[in-house]
Amino acid sequence: MFEHIKKYSKLVLVTMAAGFQLTACNKIPEVEEIQPEIPEGRTIAEIINTEPQYSLMKLAATKGGIMATLSNPDAQLTLLAVDNDAFALSGINEAIINALPAATVAGIAQYHIIPQSLPTTSITDAYPNVQMPTLIQLPGAPAVIKMPTFLSRRGDMAFVNNIPVKEANIQASNGVIHDVFAVVAPPTRVVMDSIARDTSLIFFTAAIARADEGLPDGSKFSQLLANPLANFTVFAPDNNAFKMLLAGLGLPPDPSVIGMLPIQTVQGIVAYHIHILDGSPPADPTKIKFARAFTVNFPTTPSPVKTFLNVVIDPAPPLILDAAQGVKGWVNPTFSKIIGANRNAVNGVVHKIDQVLRPQ
Repeated sequence: MFEHIKKYSKLVLVTMAAGFQLTACNKIPEVEEIQPEIPEGRTIAEIINTEPQYSLMKLAATKGGIMATLSNPDAQLTLLAVDNDAFALSGINEAIINALPAATVAGIAQYHIIPQSLPTTSITDAYPNVQMPTLIQLPGAPAVIKMPTFLSRRGDMAFVNNIPVKEANIQASNGVIHDVFAVVAPPTRVVMDSIARDTSLIFFTAAIARADEGLPDGSKFSQLLANPLANFTVFAPDNNAFKMLLAGLGLPPDPSVIGMLPIQTVQGIVAYHIHILDGSPPADPTKIKFARAFTVNFPTTPSPVKTFLNVVIDPAPPLILDAAQGVKGWVNPTFSKIIGANRNAVNGVVHKIDQVLRPQ
């Protein structure tokens, strides 16, 4: 099944180069503050301060110390506003906001602010999602690095991190407000941690560990997936998917068997489940571009997308991605269903799938 995957003599160099490039290619520069003629009307702060449906947003913004930012008449901001109904849907009330540390409330509030004005006409409906900096600092990163959020549009509907915008383009004198369906919580874990904690992904975690055995420290898959400055889309086969694969190979359905498979074969399997936006031939691995794709932004017709395997083997078989059907390996006879979608992480998004994807 996977025995014909080519050997990866350049995998070490490619993964090391990718590790060095993650900081550069995913750095989010500060958005230059726009200085337009100030329009008449209320600022964002004045709107949430006076409209009763934003009383909890006002409480959070005040406790988090960001009302001054939202009051700045010279700024141009986008506020992803959480009204009281959206807070309630997310299980958050006044008592919880009052009980949370001010720094926690500030982080949540800052994650809902983009430092430029983005009406829905400025939000792309192209694939994949585009990252926009928020005001929240990425922990442990230089001040220029902010935690991104991902806006997308499908028809007349807009989304942020796959959460629908229920009312868009509320105009303020210093920007625009989009009411979101629920709290857009800043992620707290990296991709690798999210995968490793999921007991339904034990086999996939074992595959990553086996692939890492052939790579030096600093270039292991587990280290790349733990890099907070990265931006991955990972299609993670669940335990049942790996059990079906091992059964097809005549092997016992046990995660320890993954450790007996050839290292280069397992490296190919893992690489094929990491989606990238673009990849260069192995001669120039520094041009690797990673991508985060939420399901609402998937192509609406079956479309080929590249994987990390592409930077090891050029050309490499693509994945086939389709919003209605899921994701399919090049030689898989059917599409894999996405059974756990849009698990957002600091450095990417994980989609749990029900088949192991096969490039050849």
